[in-house]
Amino acid sequence: MFEFFVGKRYLLANSGFASVVTWFSLIGVALGVATLIVVTSVMNGFKEEMLSVMTGVSGHITVMSKNKGGIEKYTEIEKKINAVANVQSAVATFEKHAIMLTDYGARGVLVYAFSDIERVSIIANNIIAGSTGNAIIGRKLAETQFCLPGKYITLMIPDGKETPVGFIPKEATFLVSGIFSIGMVEYDKNIIVLPLSDAQEFFNTKNAVSYITVFVHNTSVIEKTSDIIRNLLGNGFIVTNINHENSAIFHALKVEKNVMSLILSIIIIVAAFNIISGVTMLTNSKTRDIAMLRAIGATKKSIMKIFCFVGATIGIIGTIAGSILGITVAYNAEKIKHFLEKCTNTSLFSEEVYFLSQLPVKINLCEVVIIICLAFLLCFMATVYPACKAAKMQPVDAFRM
Repeated sequence: MFEFFVGKRYLLANSGFASVVTWFSLIGVALGVATLIVVTSVMNGFKEEMLSVMTGVSGHITVMSKNKGGIEKYTEIEKKINAVANVQSAVATFEKHAIMLTDYGARGVLVYAFSDIERVSIIANNIIAGSTGNAIIGRKLAETQFCLPGKYITLMIPDGKETPVGFIPKEATFLVSGIFSIGMVEYDKNIIVLPLSDAQEFFNTKNAVSYITVFVHNTSVIEKTSDIIRNLLGNGFIVTNINHENSAIFHALKVEKNVMSLILSIIIIVAAFNIISGVTMLTNSKTRDIAMLRAIGATKKSIMKIFCFVGATIGIIGTIAGSILGITVAYNAEKIKHFLEKCTNTSLFSEEVYFLSQLPVKINLCEVVIIICLAFLLCFMATVYPACKAAKMQPVDAFRM
């Protein structure tokens, strides 16, 4: 155990430039680990939030008819799909584009209608004003058009009629009964949800819907569930899922996360090189001590243990400090963002740029463990060279210096 005792004395008694390098190494490791944890947590949260919102509206699986008129006997198809294992719910969905007219201007909107709005939980559970029953619109759309529950909006579509004075687009007025906010600005500023019967009548689609939205319990077997539904409904339908429709987005997020992690890992590598410098300078300053230890019987292995202990301790302390700092910052990311925005009087996470209204964070414990192990491994490897150099030192050569 004398190796640990000597290593502890060297670590605590270290002074001068070597001590500065040691502190910089420790801080570098801590910052590197903390940054990696925060960035990976934000990237995980961003991906999960986007997936949650996108699937919350569009579902995990989409069933469309090859008939351009849409799906007419959708009630029967809903029952068939709901009976499939792993299916949480199947909802007939109507989707069309329209122009919204208010006293504050006109803008394009996406009109949705569902056979049962309560089964589309991301909308039904996020009503922030009013209630369902008539037209409900997104929060950002309500803010830009100054439209509150109780007011009327006018929708216009090009499906009009010819008159002696020219073509007149079709218009209809709807009462706004509620406002929803699902957290993604692109949805909150562009979506209007109408009762299904009103939407079918306005768009003159008889009793048809655009497609069936299917929500599943377990996304890991979504391909198998898609195949079962495809075989169940036959050749008259097209069945797609989120893996097909949004593969480019999720692949881009994965690549971005990997590249960011690789770049930020350089911080830990630089800190590891600082550990090499610090321990090397320590061995140079302790040359006579090493010679004395060798002369009284210390083996090369003991000398290696002493300096490996010094470097590993720096790595362990830096890694633990960085882990605590990273997890703390990740858990309080939204509060820190608000604080910095107040201090700088700027928007650090704009809804219009990042699509989400809040900074999403999800800490993956498995990734945190990997980051900690990687940091410690790099730090330990950094101590091997100077420790071996110290162990190879001959007592006679050291006393001659």
